[in-house]
Order: sequence, then structure tokens, then C-alpha cells
Amino acid sequence: NIIFFPLGLTMILFLGPLFVEYLDKTLPFQSRYNFKENAHYAFTTLIGFRNYIFAPATEELVFRCCMISLLHYAKISYVKIIFLTPLVFAIAHIHHAWENYILYGRSVVAAKRAIFNSAFQFSYTTLFGWYATFIFMRTGNFFSPFITHSFANMMGFPMINFSAYPKKVRTCK
Repeated sequence: NIIFFPLGLTMILFLGPLFVEYLDKTLPFQSRYNFKENAHYAFTTLIGFRNYIFAPATEELVFRCCMISLLHYAKISYVKIIFLTPLVFAIAHIHHAWENYILYGRSVVAAKRAIFNSAFQFSYTTLFGWYATFIFMRTGNFFSPFITHSFANMMGFPMINFSAYPKKVRTCK
């Protein structure tokens, strides 16, 4: 229960992208889903292992289990813990700005794009940090925010550009 309820709640947050995957028939056990390819990437490549296992585990251990427990025993209010500790979690993701700067070509335009992406990611990781902190404080369990975090990493940030999805036209005969 303490693992499945938070995961189910997280899946509700990703209903849009999950529905798109359903339409594309790329959910597990659908015709276009390739379990071997997806599981291979997630569990046997360094990037997959980092994104879906190592990073969520270490981040939840540090930012949820250790940090929140210390602040709780220091008698910091729950509201401050929920809303302030995720800022540290978000700051820990700022290093992606450098990766993006290099990826986009080390120019002024690349710097602007990297700053914009990092600001957006800072906002998104702060929101997710609030959510994961709330889950940890509710369950008192490492696995709840870990599974939630791993699932969120698998889903990625939801696509906002709906025009990228091919339109299906239905006609009546």
C-alpha cells in the first residue's frame, strides 16, 4: 500500500503522456512495446541505470531520508521541510546547464538556451521535490518516493507540443 498508492497517484499526474503511449500502442503488453529493448536500456546501460535506478535511489536517500530526518529531529516545521528542502534538490540539478551549453555549441545562443532549460528544470524539480517530500513524510518509507522518482524519470517531462502527435482522422461511412 505504501508503495502502490504513491505510484498510482503519480500515474494520475502522467495520465496525458500515458494516454498518448496507449494511443501509440507503446505501453507494456501492447503491440508496439519492445520489452527487451526498453528493459535492456533501463537496466544494462550506464545511462539507463543512472536515470532509473542510481539517481533516484541516491537522491531520495540524500534529499528525503537523510535531510528530512535531520530537519525533523531539529524540530523544523513540516511546512518548512516540505517547501524548502526541495529547493536544495532543484539546485542539485543545475549542473545540467553546463551539459546543455556544451550540447548546444558553446555560444551565446547556447548559453541562453541552457539558462532557460535550467530555469525550467529548476521549477519542475522543485515541484517534484515538494511532491516527493510530501510522499516521504506521509509514508515514512524510502521506497515510496524512490519508485515515484524512478517512474517520473521513465516518463520524462510531459510533451507540451500537442501538434507533434499525428492527427488521426475518423470518417463515418
